[in-house]
Parts: sequence; structure tokens; C-alpha cells
Amino acid sequence: MLDKVAKPFNVELPEADGLDDTLNKILPAIRKHSEDLREEDFFLKKNWIEIRDDEDFHETILHIFDEGGEYVCSTDGNIECGEWRHMNGKFVYGPSSCDAEVFDLAFLDDEFFILAKHGNPRNFERRYRVFLIEKLSKKMEWNEAMEYFFDKYRNSNGFLMVAAILLLAIIAAALLLS
Repeated sequence: MLDKVAKPFNVELPEADGLDDTLNKILPAIRKHSEDLREEDFFLKKNWIEIRDDEDFHETILHIFDEGGEYVCSTDGNIECGEWRHMNGKFVYGPSSCDAEVFDLAFLDDEFFILAKHGNPRNFERRYRVFLIEKLSKKMEWNEAMEYFFDKYRNSNGFLMVAAILLLAIIAAALLLS
């Protein structure tokens, strides 16, 4: 019953053309739920799988950010080692600190690690690097992952407000009838 009452208040995933466009539309609404780069437990020592919307992308790219700035990238089992660090609110990673890319944190939780390339987005083929925790990546394509991501935080406060209003209405009706 509560689902039927709350349905008109549900926000749908916006129509978008690709992964970057989807993130541009949903991140502003859910960014407040993101963790901070200083909370390293959310991204360290986890197996992150990179997801993309490119039809020609069939590799499995595993990213591991370890303590001490060690970074390991495995593309279909072929390993490259590198470095990562965060400095001045930016996240830097790559084969070495001199051959790396600079990103801003777009979103971080226990299942998603999303970075936005620092600079002018018009100059990038892909603005976002989207990492999904390995156990979820085996179950989802990029569009399913975005739906799941949006569903996690959609109406997080709205549903509670509807439930509270409904509860108050029931209490008020009970008081009036007694």
C-alpha cells in the first residue's frame, strides 16, 4: 500500500545518451550521498571493475588501489603496476606519478567509485571513469548499473516523508474517530 501511495513521488531515471550523459543528469541529485576521498576504506583494497558504454569495450579491467599509493590495473589478466594518490582534493593515478591523470571525485560509496577527469569535458572522449565493485559488475551491463546506482538513492528522503505523513494521517483519523 505504501508503495502505491509513494509511486507519484518517485523520480524516474532521466533519459540520456550514454554513460557520461546519464551521470551528468543524476549526479547532481545524489552527490550529497557520496563519501569523501579521505575515507579511504571505501576504495582501498577493493576489486573495482571499470564499466563503459562503448559497444567495442569487451575487456575486463580490474583496478586495485592499495595502501601506500600502490595501484594495480589488470586488463583481462595482464597486470600493469602504477601509483595513486590524492592531493588538494584531486585523485591522481596512472603508471607513475609523472605519467598519470588527474580526476575529481564525482561519487564514492561501498559499491561505486566514480571519477571525473579534471579539465574541460569537451576535450575528453570519456569524462567519467566508473568503477563498480567486482561482485556487482558480473551481474550488470553499464545501463543496468546506472539504474541500480540511481535506485539506491532515489527518493531516499521522499519515501520517509510520505510514510511519516501517512502515519500522521492515520493517527489523526484514529483520534478523530475516538
